Amino acid sequence: MKKKLALAAVVALALWAMLVVRGDRGNAYDFRLVGLDGSPARLADFRGRAVVMKFWTLGCPACIRALPELEQAARQFGDGVTTVLVNVMDDPGVVRRAVDYYQINLRVLLDTDGAVARRYRVRGFPTYVFISPTGRQVEIIPGRLTAQDLTMLTRRALAR
Repeated sequence: MKKKLALAAVVALALWAMLVVRGDRGNAYDFRLVGLDGSPARLADFRGRAVVMKFWTLGCPACIRALPELEQAARQFGDGVTTVLVNVMDDPGVVRRAVDYYQINLRVLLDTDGAVARRYRVRGFPTYVFISPTGRQVEIIPGRLTAQDLTMLTRRALAR
């Protein structure tokens, strides 16, 4: 029985490690996306500020429910942090209607083919990526984060 529990614990730990990628992973991928407003965006555009990216999709209720906390964190950190929502593979027209309906005030970028999500190893939604002001990837965290989590992780990105 102890062997089965030990094996189950090892498997659970391995799965957890696959989902949560922590630590400094080098330079973050310099994506090129288009904003919902049609303007181009690259990670390099945000150099000098920490970046919080939230990968999301309209089919994810948790992604929508977590927007107030993310907007609150974005206001808390002001100009020192750029917060962007990266929508993955939803129809841009439907995304526009959702942004208007939910009164989203964050910049929305469109990953229409999912290529950027794949580069950041997004496996589920929501997934948050925290990048330092120098462009170093600091954290990739899947799942919904609390306001306290967002604050702590953003501060960590700012400190790198």
